[in-house]
Amino acid sequence: MEDKKTRASNRKKGLLFQKWCEKWLIERGFIVRNFLPTAKAVFIPNLNRTLWISQDNDCFASDLVARKDSRVYWIQVSHGTAVTKRVEDFKKYFTFLLPGEELMLWLKRQKGQIDGYKDCVSVYIIDRVSFEAKEMVRIVRREAIYREDALESEMNVF
Repeated sequence: MEDKKTRASNRKKGLLFQKWCEKWLIERGFIVRNFLPTAKAVFIPNLNRTLWISQDNDCFASDLVARKDSRVYWIQVSHGTAVTKRVEDFKKYFTFLLPGEELMLWLKRQKGQIDGYKDCVSVYIIDRVSFEAKEMVRIVRREAIYREDALESEMNVF
């Protein structure tokens, strides 16, 4: 089990990555809503003191909602590698999608090298019927590198 210091450090890294994703999307013309956690002050009369309690603000298991043209992207951002767990989170809320909506998962990859890149972001698109995650693009040094077999519609995202 992780200690409190490690958990806090991982949370901070995750929030920094979430802000980085928001900035990256805005630079490419997206309108983005970032659901950052908030802190709430709670007064405890018995202790005669105020405690700050962190509150997550995810919207339908998404950390970001991005819009460009007529497309809406529900994006979950993660600093970890658990793709299947993240897809299960989406399944709870998205039994169907409206036309023009997409589910995305952005994973920060940094341990070791992946295809020769030390640091990269893997962007997965979640299939709207089978809920299978398919890697669509990798972002390396702020540039999007698409898969060789990417569809034309997938390449128009960024």
